[in-house]
Amino acid sequence: MKIFKATLAGVKHLLFPPYCLCCDAHIPFENAMICMDCELDLSCSMTDSDRELKVIFYDMPQVKGLYIAFQFFDNSRVQKLIHYLKYKHYPEVGELLGRKLGRIIKRQQQPFDFIIPVPIHPKKRKIRGYNQAEHIAKGVMEETGIPLAFGLLKKQRHSFSQTKLNKEERIRNVERSFGLRKKLNFKGKRVLLVDDVLTTGATLRALVQVLIEAKADHIEIGVLGKAEA
Repeated sequence: MKIFKATLAGVKHLLFPPYCLCCDAHIPFENAMICMDCELDLSCSMTDSDRELKVIFYDMPQVKGLYIAFQFFDNSRVQKLIHYLKYKHYPEVGELLGRKLGRIIKRQQQPFDFIIPVPIHPKKRKIRGYNQAEHIAKGVMEETGIPLAFGLLKKQRHSFSQTKLNKEERIRNVERSFGLRKKLNFKGKRVLLVDDVLTTGATLRALVQVLIEAKADHIEIGVLGKAEA
């Protein structure tokens, strides 16, 4: 049986050879998603996040840290990968990038009680089939060992896509969109909130506000990239 499976895998590899999601180069490894060149490029693309923390969360002292894994710009490798993650049904890309984000967080040696992925509305989950932030958070968990907490927060109001909205429209679009699934008290807990891309910060600010109202006093945020608003 093992020989048959190995033969079948070999035939599949010959008939349908894997190609890099970033550059279309042939990949000689089974189950790989990106080639070695693109892997190395992603590994070198960390960005400083102190300025973004001060600008976006200037009035939220409960937000103690912000981790941004990659430089994010049009047609970059990470933009292509996030597009596959969100729109082409590649949830495993989220875990791949989440592990890279997790390595950055791990190096800071900050203790956390749990990771909370940014929730999406049930309608969007039904269309997409999954929540991409959960897969990113899973990758972070695999790398750091921080427990992953599902179902604490909910997207209670279906809102329009944020993609083509300006800053003011984004703020109005997500206002009171999030809530707790049940009454919780986060006082004394160190929370790591995880999402895919940070743009204006409207979504994350709305979620942070929910956590603050639930007595959270130490929140840190991890994202894959920062896009221009």
